[in-house]
Amino acid sequence: MPYGMSKVCLTALTRLQQEAFDAEKPPRHIIVSSVCPGFCKTDMTQNYGVLTPEQGADTPFYLATLPADFSGPKGAFWAEM
Repeated sequence: MPYGMSKVCLTALTRLQQEAFDAEKPPRHIIVSSVCPGFCKTDMTQNYGVLTPEQGADTPFYLATLPADFSGPKGAFWAEM
């Protein structure tokens, strides 16, 4: 499978899962998101990344702490807030 294809599939699955949650009766008000933290300086990148791990954690932390009444995009791909 080409490298970019897995990201396309993940984004499609994210949208499909969000649509399934939105269609539930009664709704559970769950937000499904996929996230890329960016190219971080970690052991996995042999410290060649451009972001610190803390900077890479900004976007996942933001998504994990969204308010219950969040009216922004749902079922979306997020990268480097």
